[in-house]
This record gives sequence, C-alpha cells and structure tokens, in this order.
Amino acid sequence: CGFCTPGIVMSLYSTLRRNSEPTMADIEASFDGNLCRCTGYRPILDAAKTFACDRHACSKPPAGFEGETADPKAEGDAMVCSSTASALSKVSAVAAMQKPPFPQALLDPDAVSPTPLRVVGGRVTWYAPSDLATMLALKKAFPQAKLVAGNTEVGIETKFKHCEYPVVISTAGLAALQRLSFDQSGALVVGGAVTLSTLEHYLAHELQQRPRGAMSGL
Repeated sequence: CGFCTPGIVMSLYSTLRRNSEPTMADIEASFDGNLCRCTGYRPILDAAKTFACDRHACSKPPAGFEGETADPKAEGDAMVCSSTASALSKVSAVAAMQKPPFPQALLDPDAVSPTPLRVVGGRVTWYAPSDLATMLALKKAFPQAKLVAGNTEVGIETKFKHCEYPVVISTAGLAALQRLSFDQSGALVVGGAVTLSTLEHYLAHELQQRPRGAMSGL
C-alpha cells in the first residue's frame, strides 16, 4: 500500500551509508523498527538483500532436510535472488546518487535551535512544537488533537477506519520527551518520544559500561 515505503528506504539507505558491504543478517536487523502490514516482508527483503555481500550464498538446510532438493538451484528455473541490483546497475545516475551530501546541521543537532512548525492543509493542521510548554498549550487549545511520535498508525486509521484528525501535534522535536536515564532507584526512565532505535543504542551502551549482572533487574 506504500505506507511503510519511506521508512524502509531510509532504513536501508542509512544502513548502506554506515556499511557499504552489509550481510543479509545486517539488512534484516536494520528493518527491525519498520512495520509492514501487507507484504510479509518477503519482497522487501528480496529487494534489499541484493545489496548484501553474501547475497549469493544459500542458507544450509536444517537437520533432517538434507538431500537432492536441499539446494534451491537444483530446481533449475527457481529464482533464488531478486534482480534489483542488476537493474540498478543499468541506471547511469546510480553512482552519483550513492553518496549525496548530508546536511551539516543534522550532523550536530545540538548546535541547531529547534524551530516550531505549523503546516496548514485542506483537512489537517500539523503542529510540531519545539518545547513542552508550547505542546501543552496546543493540547489545551485543541483537546481533541492527535499526539503523534512515530506516527505509524494515523495513516491506517484515516484510510481504512475513516478516522478524522483535523489537528495533529508531533512530539518528535521535544527534548523533554527524548530523555533516557536511570533514576535513583535504578529504574530506567524512557521519554515518550524516544525512538526504538535510540533506546536500543542506549541500552547497548549501558550494557557495555556496566559490570555483568548489574542490569539483571531491568
């Protein structure tokens, strides 16, 4: 249906920017935070894995399934890998698009002052406040406004459930809701606008910094 496509593309793009030769497992892991309700992920993974360094390797059959049919290539006309990579290689502009310039301001988000945003459309007005006080004032002015962070559900609700949200308030730019810390009792405090990837990286860092067993109570 296309709802997940932008997120899928950006996840794959960021993965390739960090690692030009990812494995198929790396690519699968990069899509952990992306939800697709239509495809079962198979065509998405077939396309994305054409960028994997081990894309031509077929996984070994599990115990008990060895035999003549264990190798997919033995079926003759079976297509093991998708042709996305070969198609892209024929596009002359691909090489120029592989490393587009990255906005310098985004490299150091702390150096840029957040700017509140309002976008007025025909049916929806979108607010992106830059501080918690403004967000609370907007919510008081528009009690029925929809608060969104990842915003994965609104598109489904409006298209298939016919819900209407004339006012939407994004919490993505609120520093007060993006805090991660441990309180005095040792409990993990997660802000309401913290992304799953940010939480994952934070916990991985804490696990490396703390002695074994120190976070067993989480």
